[in-house]
Amino acid sequence: MYLIGSNATQALIPIPVNTATPESRSAGAHHARRVAALEHADYVLLVTEGWGLSRDDAPRYEEIIEKYGSLAGYPRHTDVLSLQLECREGVFGGEAPIKLKAPSKMRRTAGEPVFYQGDHASGRMAGILPPAGPPPTVH
Repeated sequence: MYLIGSNATQALIPIPVNTATPESRSAGAHHARRVAALEHADYVLLVTEGWGLSRDDAPRYEEIIEKYGSLAGYPRHTDVLSLQLECREGVFGGEAPIKLKAPSKMRRTAGEPVFYQGDHASGRMAGILPPAGPPPTVH
């Protein structure tokens, strides 16, 4: 899900994204870009669930991708909650492992997050924030 925000209008618009296929992810990102441009967005927060690697496995990322094709096929992948904030000051992100919440075998919770600042974001679900321009007139 994208959350598109404008400081000038105080708008916060949720944009759900179907992440089942590359085509649906691309379509969701395209829609989010259009909404962000129309709203003169100041920030975009992407909240997704995905797969990650443990610290021990992370250095072997390329080898794992070559062997398994994706992290989904790797038997030791970790389910993660992923956050990516695009704003005028840069790109910031975070990841937290998703764990089962005892005693339930269905309820889940996020573990200890790791945050980072990136110089840029790339990929079909990144680059949603439009270029800076004059703020919209608020009526």
